[in-house]
Amino acid sequence: MRDKTVPIVLLLGLLMGVGCAEDSPTEEGVTDAGSADAGGDADSDGDADADADMDGDSDTDGDADTDGDADTDGDADTDGDADTDGDADSDGDADSDSDADSDSDADSDSDTDSDSDSDTTPPLIVHPVYPTDDVVLIDYHVVSQYGADNTGNDDASAAIQQALNDCYKDGGGTVWMPVGAYRVSATVTIPPFCTLRGDWQDPDVGTEYGTIVQAEIAQGSAPLFLIGGSAGVMGLTVFYPNQNADNPVEYGWTFEIRGYGDDLGTGSGNYNYHASSVINVTMLNSYRGIGVNAPPYEEDVHELSRVENVKGTALYRGLDARNCADVGMWRAIKFNNGYWADAPSAFDPPERATLDAWTRANGEAFVFADVEWDSFYNIAAEDYKIGIHLVDGARIAFAGQFAWVRITDTDVALTADVNSIDDRTSAWGVAVIRSVLEGSSNAVENNSTGYIHVTDSTLTGGIGGSGSGQVDVLNPGNSPTSYTECDSIPKITRWTLYNASQAPYNAPAIIGSLPTNDATAAIQQALTDAGNDGGGLVYLPPGWYRINSNLTVPANVELRGFSSVLHRSQSGLSNGTVLFAYEEGASNPALVTLAGDTAGVRGLRAFYPNNSFDSSNNWVEYPPAVRIDGVTDAYVVNVAVENGYRGVVAEAGSDGHFLKNVVGATTHGFIRIWSCSEGWIEDCHSNPNFWMRLNGYGITPWMSDPTHLWNVRKEYDRLIHIDDAANEHLLNNFSYAAHHGAHLYNATVEIVNIGTDNVGGNSVVVDGGSTVSVMNSMRYNGGANVHHMSGAVTSFNEMNLD
Repeated sequence: MRDKTVPIVLLLGLLMGVGCAEDSPTEEGVTDAGSADAGGDADSDGDADADADMDGDSDTDGDADTDGDADTDGDADTDGDADTDGDADSDGDADSDSDADSDSDADSDSDTDSDSDSDTTPPLIVHPVYPTDDVVLIDYHVVSQYGADNTGNDDASAAIQQALNDCYKDGGGTVWMPVGAYRVSATVTIPPFCTLRGDWQDPDVGTEYGTIVQAEIAQGSAPLFLIGGSAGVMGLTVFYPNQNADNPVEYGWTFEIRGYGDDLGTGSGNYNYHASSVINVTMLNSYRGIGVNAPPYEEDVHELSRVENVKGTALYRGLDARNCADVGMWRAIKFNNGYWADAPSAFDPPERATLDAWTRANGEAFVFADVEWDSFYNIAAEDYKIGIHLVDGARIAFAGQFAWVRITDTDVALTADVNSIDDRTSAWGVAVIRSVLEGSSNAVENNSTGYIHVTDSTLTGGIGGSGSGQVDVLNPGNSPTSYTECDSIPKITRWTLYNASQAPYNAPAIIGSLPTNDATAAIQQALTDAGNDGGGLVYLPPGWYRINSNLTVPANVELRGFSSVLHRSQSGLSNGTVLFAYEEGASNPALVTLAGDTAGVRGLRAFYPNNSFDSSNNWVEYPPAVRIDGVTDAYVVNVAVENGYRGVVAEAGSDGHFLKNVVGATTHGFIRIWSCSEGWIEDCHSNPNFWMRLNGYGITPWMSDPTHLWNVRKEYDRLIHIDDAANEHLLNNFSYAAHHGAHLYNATVEIVNIGTDNVGGNSVVVDGGSTVSVMNSMRYNGGANVHHMSGAVTSFNEMNLD
């Protein structure tokens, strides 16, 4: 077989002209912010140095600017090491001699410090070449710290794995793979509480790609990336140099999640049971794409899967997910052969017709078995034998909801095997809305005894199978034609790092025993300094931090924990950043108050040590975990409120709020929104099992009988409560054992994909002059899917099981 190693000069040359002005932080002269400055300050906050080629001008020496400005000759540094001439490397990280502060200090004097090589060790902020929805903070750098080769010449597997192993040993965090090509010849394991992150360009925007993994793993069943619990992969483009379009090589999964039952070398399968993520990845020519408890591991179980913004060519299987418990969210996933066929010549693109012929004869885009309550939004595939295939599972039968699915150029767009759909009632099963299902044989083929409900969708091809009579097609035509996505997710504009664990703050933290030293004042000082300086990111590295009172986050400041993805505590493992909350009293300030415009909190958990709830009505009244205090564009992302009284509250005037992957359990209200003009609540999940499984903090007794918690939640708790608010957008939200799923009073709200299990009241309550649309609702027990008291409501695809 001829050598198909990707020419790195060509790969990195593709970066010429790529800018990140859309994502660039504010450039400004900033004085020292009070963090420990060893003297050599590198501008990790995006402030421009006067003499270090970070002034927005094009270089002429062939080195790529970290500010996204194009070089005039298109060449980029490929070694990932700091330049000595003041030019930035192609990895988007600050040069070691260019005066960038990794400690939050931004120099305006450019190279006046004497020891300018000392402040570029992570944790630090890096400036990716391509746009991101967040400020990119890293804890480990595979090139500069571990010597991973990003030219594609030498095998980088061992270096990447060592960085991840160290990340896990130190409590979790983010491992950074800058722009370049990395040869990987062995399975890379992502341990619990760790994220492997690269620099990713959406392939629908351009084909420069960024961080490229050359998968030279042996054919067979071994995965390329094996992902643990509360762990994730982000921002990678994967290419198999030895793949063959005419006779495809049978590789294992590019990204695999095995869930409970496989320990990934960490000592307990429990550690990998929950909250694994694959986000912002491209697979140019995978044989198998993403597997979640896929054969032969289909009898394992996984919870809270997150797969989002995935694109590519997957020849045999795109996504295979089985035995997924409460509750997976799958969104913006697209498989078609154009991603490989239209790739640059360096990636050996075949003829599209060759690929189409093979996948139409052999390929399946999506395979699902015993997936319960899961929500699917904006998934697409074309040129497969089968688009969506529901198969018989090891534990239960499938029940889920699809919105805006597009399956085209298939033999069968959606097919269900015998025993694949939960058939306990005709009002249960599978819901599909505003979708396109196109099959040359059948649009829908149902061989199960369960029901498939299709509403306001375009079907090309017949409806067949032994269960064709259980396919309901309704086209009233008055359901909403789109969901209003947030086109500009809020984030801070001043990328300056304040590490609260380092001098001069030295916030105390510990992992493994209850923290006794109060960290409140130290963390607050870092937050205050960042606010006084015009904004910044205050970082709390992995650790348990005791908060005796409360924290206030000023304008344009983000309080950041360790994680770039969704995470949670789980039966003995509680790594990462955890705030131990001690201040009681529901009227006190919130544990974290977002007190200024564009203030945010990401990547941490709130835990209440004195709230074990070990007997009836033994909860403790606490203030909310997070309060948005009437400010605009505030955000709460990847935050777990593990056992609170109230979760997140947005006060009047908190316009443009953005809540995503807020998870956990409360007793008296998980998310509450008051008098706001617009906001988003997406992928949020409230479930008492968060509380029940908190035995990793060494507190006994802990929750000997969960019945008390269930009963209180079903009487008082609401997943989402919205009063006097306009233009609220709810997508893919779920609650178990609450009173209501969404309680809406005098509010204008669009809801897509909501699930409630064992509620004490109803899934959605519409009252007080509200105007509400509900698309896809799943309810088990409780009152009604939509309880209409007053106002205007339209509801489509209600599925219920009593």
